[in-house]
Amino acid sequence: MKILAISVGGAKTGNGTEVECPLCGIYGYLEVTDGKIRVSFSDAEKKRARNTLAGLYEHYHELHDMMGTVRENIAAHKDDMGDLLAPFYNYAPDYKEQ
Repeated sequence: MKILAISVGGAKTGNGTEVECPLCGIYGYLEVTDGKIRVSFSDAEKKRARNTLAGLYEHYHELHDMMGTVRENIAAHKDDMGDLLAPFYNYAPDYKEQ
């Protein structure tokens, strides 16, 4: 199964053909060639994919830089955390065999 996030209106450029890979975080474009839909990623985007050393480094710093905000939000809502998480305590998905 292949998964691709299609950002309506284009999250980065405003182009409705823009896509983002949810696994590696790179952006590309949908193209129709000979009646087939293809995704095109630039070489620059391929180099920043999370399965490359440069991409891992970038992703590490994204997460590291975000942690200050996460800590602030947790501290601001620490008294409400139990109520916010309560719906998930007894979560039991109903999986069906296929």
